[in-house]
Amino acid sequence: MMLKYIQWHMCILCVAFGSVLFVAEAQAATCTAGTLTRVAFGQSSTNVANLQQCLIDAGYSIPAGATGYYGTQTQTAVKAFYKARLNLSDWDGRSVGPQGRAALGSFVKTNPTQHTKPTGEAKSKEYAYKKASSASELLKYIDARNEVYYTARIGMTTVPTGFPAPTVPVSAEARDADGSSEKAVANRFSATNVQVGGIDESDIVKTDGENIFVSPRANGPYFRGTPVMTTIGSTMPESIMPPIEYVVPATKVVDAFPLSDLGVISKDAIKESGEMLLVDNMLLIFTYESIVAYDVATPSNPKKKWDRKYGDGVQLVTARAKDDVVYLVTSTYLNRIHPCPVVPLMNAGMVLPCDRVWIPEHLENLNTSYSILALDPKDGNVDKELTFGGKADNTVVAMFEDNMYVTHHESRGMSETTLDFIEFELTDLLSAEVRARIATINSYDITNESKMREIGTLLQEVTAKMSENEALRFETEVQNRMQDYLAKHLRDTDRTIISRVDVGTLTIKETKSIPGHLLNQFSLDEYNGYLRVAVTVGERWGGGSQVNDVYVLNSALEIVGSVLDLGFTEQVYSARFIGDRGYVVTFRQIDPFYVFDLSDPLNPKMTGELKIPGYSSYLEAIDENTVLGVGRDGSSVKLSLFDVSNPVLPIEHAVYRLAESWSEVENNHHAFLRDGEYKVVFIPASNGGYVISYDNNKLSLKAAVSGYDVLRAVFINDNLYVVGSEKITVLNENTWKEEKTLSL
Repeated sequence: MMLKYIQWHMCILCVAFGSVLFVAEAQAATCTAGTLTRVAFGQSSTNVANLQQCLIDAGYSIPAGATGYYGTQTQTAVKAFYKARLNLSDWDGRSVGPQGRAALGSFVKTNPTQHTKPTGEAKSKEYAYKKASSASELLKYIDARNEVYYTARIGMTTVPTGFPAPTVPVSAEARDADGSSEKAVANRFSATNVQVGGIDESDIVKTDGENIFVSPRANGPYFRGTPVMTTIGSTMPESIMPPIEYVVPATKVVDAFPLSDLGVISKDAIKESGEMLLVDNMLLIFTYESIVAYDVATPSNPKKKWDRKYGDGVQLVTARAKDDVVYLVTSTYLNRIHPCPVVPLMNAGMVLPCDRVWIPEHLENLNTSYSILALDPKDGNVDKELTFGGKADNTVVAMFEDNMYVTHHESRGMSETTLDFIEFELTDLLSAEVRARIATINSYDITNESKMREIGTLLQEVTAKMSENEALRFETEVQNRMQDYLAKHLRDTDRTIISRVDVGTLTIKETKSIPGHLLNQFSLDEYNGYLRVAVTVGERWGGGSQVNDVYVLNSALEIVGSVLDLGFTEQVYSARFIGDRGYVVTFRQIDPFYVFDLSDPLNPKMTGELKIPGYSSYLEAIDENTVLGVGRDGSSVKLSLFDVSNPVLPIEHAVYRLAESWSEVENNHHAFLRDGEYKVVFIPASNGGYVISYDNNKLSLKAAVSGYDVLRAVFINDNLYVVGSEKITVLNENTWKEEKTLSL
């Protein structure tokens, strides 16, 4: 969680302050009264932290905060609670029994704590790049890291969950047909569900209206989301490595239209598998190790045209296709032994010397370089390239007509805030001489981490000269001030670097640091020269110190409008921006569905809020007055139809629950399909696939396909092809009856 990062910085100071590091932990914990369990003196666990936070929320002092360790401070608080609430003055406080847990849980539930919201400013901060001059300069940034990690290659990483543009049927005229073909031509067919129309995204199923390309998932190191990080020298877990004798499944080509021709026409010619892009007649497959391209002008006889392996330590973050150009974003682990050249792709002229890598103007810890490549799908040559340093954390990529935005976590936010706290908030506790020495250290041209170590040593000297009573008073006062200071400066500690890259030239036009962290690509939306952003500020993995903001940024990435402090203690689960409207779902125990008026970029407003059970982790705009949400309510997959015709009073018009514990739609928008002509959506889940109608503001089940691993669905003319790893089932969209099946 984010405040674990605070703990690392405070650990530098714990040499001088002893238990100061626990201040961060105190903020991180959240009391969950319903899960209080038996704990005892001397134990260390999250259950202890939960007990401690509940005691704190009930008004009982634990100076070190919710550290997770049951020590004398917790024992004293437990004794005081038992005496006040259970009238047991002889309880030794070394454990909490059933009566104590019940009384504490009841008290906290009936006397909820009013947490303080962060009051830090929502403003952009300057962040500039320069070109590295040499390997030694780049090495300084690598050596500034907190710890040494390497990134395991995990194949294609797609940004999870979100809010794509509606699936737009592709007309027959929109594709290049083979003039010699005598086959019938489909009037319409679906495309992959993407964020921006006209910018394709890679997926495991593609169709050109005549053929369906199916690339089954391999049982290898395939993950969506945050890259897997592990320490150097450790062994890759078996859960990540493919079985030794495992054979990668081949990509299959299915003749799908007309339906009478349904059959597999290429079973083994394309031996690779992975997510795909189909650009004209070129099929690009993104495997764990390489990009492989096939000419599929004759679908029954695919011809391999080229392949490009990733360089050492390289993984593919995402891929897009626009105007017959493929845009790749890769990340490369910066190896301190050989930091350069950086080689995103082998055999593509991509051997980049150090002076081709852009690095921050200020010294900070880096562990990754990001490369954006404009690639010709016909020959695999790279026409343009941009490489810049960053952190392999909270990487989000969103691409629009003219700009691509790449984000990553800013590592210096916490250290800067801590240094400011020490220099400006402890003036009455430190002598003029010590304050002057701290100011001098802060003026050095060294990393913030190095400054923290220097100041930690200095403060150790200061406390060593104090009596035990003076030192205890000093530590306690610093703890309290630090806790308050961090609560008021969350927007300074949790920050994200966002870069705007010109798609035509692949040059960085603007870079800024903004508060918070992003969920996924749909947290970003470009509209009329402005960028709208939805962020969660605070804990990244849940907790009490969280709020959610919506920002409007101008072309210079300055925040010009904002709506702050939404869903306190919650986090963003989905977001979508459509024209002058915005929709955001946050969640912790209930699902607040927010509606925003963004017609005035300088004065955005939250106009309506609807609180309902469960949450929506995927949102789809049906029309300007209707939004469909897919998510969870308890243990069931839930679909909600929201009426937003009155932005002040959104209404949940209809609800449909599936007896399913999970759907891929919750964390991958490509799995979702909407057919606007028949007013249905397709949802794959654990036990099969479901076709659900949203006609007449109602949700009703039209068809279900069970019995195999359902992956995707596509429509061609009036037939819906439900694609699984083992077979394809074809449904007639007029009757919703099964027309044909095909074994794969």
